[in-house]
Amino acid sequence: MSDSALSINFSKDRRRWWVALLMLFPTGAGYIYVGRPFRFVGFTAFVLLSLLAWNLEVPSWTSLVVGAVAIGFVIDIIVIAIKQNSHNLRWPQRRNWYVASLILWSVLLIASVIF
Repeated sequence: MSDSALSINFSKDRRRWWVALLMLFPTGAGYIYVGRPFRFVGFTAFVLLSLLAWNLEVPSWTSLVVGAVAIGFVIDIIVIAIKQNSHNLRWPQRRNWYVASLILWSVLLIASVIF
């Protein structure tokens, strides 16, 4: 076996920051794209809590906090996408996370329409 067959193609694993950013809002799938599924879970929890706060009409200063945290998520995902050269989350694992995200957001959409 030659050494060229064992070399890693870093450009194939590279994730584009603008694609990750487009996929981030509103579902958080950008974190799945860059291979960070547990940050996806954290982002989803943040979005759900923000929606709950909006529906419960909490004080207006919370919108500043939500905006600051959203900017933090934007910076975080751009830094991850730019700095990473490879990741362990390959297509079969990412596909499972994408399907789980689709099911979660579909159920939430249907629940919001019904209730």
